[in-house]
Amino acid sequence: MTSDLEVLYSQIEEIEVAMMTTRRPDGHLQSRAMATQKRAAGADLWFVTAETTSAARDIGHDAHLNLSYYKDRTREWISVSGIGSLSREKAKIEELYSEDWRMWFSDDADPRACGAGWATSARSCRSSCP
Repeated sequence: MTSDLEVLYSQIEEIEVAMMTTRRPDGHLQSRAMATQKRAAGADLWFVTAETTSAARDIGHDAHLNLSYYKDRTREWISVSGIGSLSREKAKIEELYSEDWRMWFSDDADPRACGAGWATSARSCRSSCP
């Protein structure tokens, strides 16, 4: 029997980027593109951001979030809601590290080196799709 989480993983496996929507401290919603990281223990989905980003600020204020995935080729979409948490665990950041992080982090902002990165996790996800 396939779990709901395994179904979600199969639905998003070819989609690298999600739109993560969080609630700002002023109550407004904010979305930004976030690269889904490889699967790892400790969370259903992992994302990485710098400590000073709005994503880290928002999740620290209100942990509820939504992730939207869209596959242009097939017009399929997936919406996932859940609870985010922030982790500064260096071992987890090292485990998740990928060379493509260089696109988002300069050498002095590399979360492996400066400890300023957050591993953002999403748990208790519910998904919907057409």
